[in-house]
Amino acid sequence: VVVSHRNLVNFVYWCRDAELIGPGHSMTQFAPYTFDASAGEIFAALLSGGELHLLDDATIQSPPRLQQYLLDRNVRFAALPPAYLQHMDPSRVPDGFRLLTAGSAPTPDLVQRWAGRGHHLNGYGPTETTILSTSTWLSADEDTITIGRPIANTRLYLLDEQRRPVPIGVPGEIWIGGDGVTPGYLNRPE
Repeated sequence: VVVSHRNLVNFVYWCRDAELIGPGHSMTQFAPYTFDASAGEIFAALLSGGELHLLDDATIQSPPRLQQYLLDRNVRFAALPPAYLQHMDPSRVPDGFRLLTAGSAPTPDLVQRWAGRGHHLNGYGPTETTILSTSTWLSADEDTITIGRPIANTRLYLLDEQRRPVPIGVPGEIWIGGDGVTPGYLNRPE
């Protein structure tokens, strides 16, 4: 998927405006460099005046080692998949920790385990958009985990098979528009 500068800048500004990272904050670069999420981690930290911690493979592959790294260096923001979080101890993160989960939906049990440890944001974004299209702050009260609301400069539509909006409560397909939608697939104009 081709990601434009405009797509990435929109995401980075949203991170700043959502106060995920800013001057004096620090975060990890967890995603592989070949994944669009890595661009979000790198540029959100650096363009907002934050500090970026590049992790080696051994640290990424060991949840206890990553937790110790976060504590030793007082890193207060990380974007981690829910499956990885299941192997971490919520009591062993710095105070005021900010967590972004994406890639799959966290379970209500996982959300409850991490509640009270800081701020937990869940994000959703298909491959054809840049990193995230929607987000929602989570709390221990969550019975159902939703994809939340659109991030900045993004619009969501629920449409039927004829591409018409569906009424509230009627199943439909999610269509996304706005600055986060990528130009398409490389060498695949169709």
